[in-house]
Amino acid sequence: MGGTPLRVIELVYAFQELSGVLPPELGRLDALENLDLTDNRLTGTIPPELGNLTNLRHLDIGVNNLKGEIPREFGNLRNIVRLDVAQNSLDGEIPSDLGNLAKLESLILGANYLTGNVPNELEKLTRLNEFLIDRNWLTGCVPDGLKVRTAWLGRLVFCGDIPDLWSRRPIFKGGVELGVTFIERLPRYSVPTVAYFSRPSGCAYPFDEFIGVLD
Repeated sequence: MGGTPLRVIELVYAFQELSGVLPPELGRLDALENLDLTDNRLTGTIPPELGNLTNLRHLDIGVNNLKGEIPREFGNLRNIVRLDVAQNSLDGEIPSDLGNLAKLESLILGANYLTGNVPNELEKLTRLNEFLIDRNWLTGCVPDGLKVRTAWLGRLVFCGDIPDLWSRRPIFKGGVELGVTFIERLPRYSVPTVAYFSRPSGCAYPFDEFIGVLD
């Protein structure tokens, strides 16, 4: 018996304790606009087939146990507004292909193991309002052309802020360096800490907290 094929527009299974891997077959749901699998127990890698979902507007797969790299194919998600892959175990670099996501407003990549620099191509994201990359292993600085309203950058700063940071750095010209607050001579040896306690007989014994009673 024939009929109209089922066209899934929204797939939401957040906070459901789902386990297993993300099936590549999700990439066949070409009408899908919202995929929310936040806060489950999903493992494995992100299938690059998700890049086929060109109608997708919201992709939320944060707070799982996903590993591997962010697929470069995500650069094909031309209608996406929100991309959240935070709080996983993703590694590798931020794909420069994400600079193709002209409609993107929220890019949430925090709490992973991402490395490398923030790609300059992200400066093309003129609609981006929310940019979270904290708690990663990223290096370098954030391109100044990336204009956002909310930014969690962790240890990084915008590239234009670096000269200002250097200008405010104390300059040591000899004498006493007041910026040094602690100096330790190595090797360091343990010094026994001796205390005394009394037995019921009233006789006191020396006592070391690491060794015990000292004869």
